[in-house]
Amino acid sequence: VVFVVHEKPHNCFVRKANDLVATYNISLTDALTGTTLKLTCLDGKELAIPVTEVVRPGYTKRIAEAGMPLRKPSTRKFGDLLVNFQIMFPQNLLTARKEEIRKLLSEQVDEDI
Repeated sequence: VVFVVHEKPHNCFVRKANDLVATYNISLTDALTGTTLKLTCLDGKELAIPVTEVVRPGYTKRIAEAGMPLRKPSTRKFGDLLVNFQIMFPQNLLTARKEEIRKLLSEQVDEDI
């Protein structure tokens, strides 16, 4: 007997070994100031994922043991959930708004030094 398993594509998750990968679009404001992602797992469980760090392009947040069940669990029973972020930048900004942002961000850099 030979079983052939085909994975059905999911609209939110992609499987990577025992991990699940999800990509979320977030606004530039949320990337800089934080947000909470609300996510429905494959088993129907709801997760609220706080994102408190500054999200930069290419950033991935790892949520331990929220991925696929492991076939032979040892110390862990599940893989991880990896959340990739796509930051949505504004298409255009008014000159006055650009100046406000430049002033605010340059003040932040001065405070961090």
